[in-house]
Amino acid sequence: MFDPCYISTLTDAFPDLIKDNFLGTPCLHISELCHEEIMQTINHLFQEFEQKDEFSTMLTSQSLCRLLVQLTRLKQEEHTPAPLTPQDEAIGKAAFFISQSYWQSITLEDAAREANLNPTYFSRKFKAVTGFGFKEYLTQIRIQKASYELLHTNDTITEIATRCGFENSNYFGDLFYKVNGASPRAYRKARKLK
Repeated sequence: MFDPCYISTLTDAFPDLIKDNFLGTPCLHISELCHEEIMQTINHLFQEFEQKDEFSTMLTSQSLCRLLVQLTRLKQEEHTPAPLTPQDEAIGKAAFFISQSYWQSITLEDAAREANLNPTYFSRKFKAVTGFGFKEYLTQIRIQKASYELLHTNDTITEIATRCGFENSNYFGDLFYKVNGASPRAYRKARKLK
């Protein structure tokens, strides 16, 4: 979603930052106290990314760097990181499965089976680990993929909706509007003009 140039200043100054702190780390435990600050940074990051004016690239880069520094500090403050439980690893496996199979008709039961967990327990655990319910997570993945497709292909909205796992393009349009504040057509038009 983001151009690598947004973080090049930070990665040039600290070349091992991402490798040492995030590669191989499927999960970072964030306290409730830090959660709000990180969410503010993420929200600011997306606002600037969507702004698209003469300052947006600089401010997007700055927000992304701020987020990486916040996460790095949290990672470094973990004196004895809590080992991942087998259930946490199973949820990570299911989340990966969802992100790779989003275009298919995936059910909660499919994801629970992938995690080798009971569907009811999986549903509770998935929300606890990811912060999203199963359906909400799947929808977010699909909308992200569709947003990318709208900007990087000339395919019709119906083709994109179908390819991203939506069986009904009207339902897709309603969800897209709810998430992005614009219809797929308006989203595509506004961003392709910039």
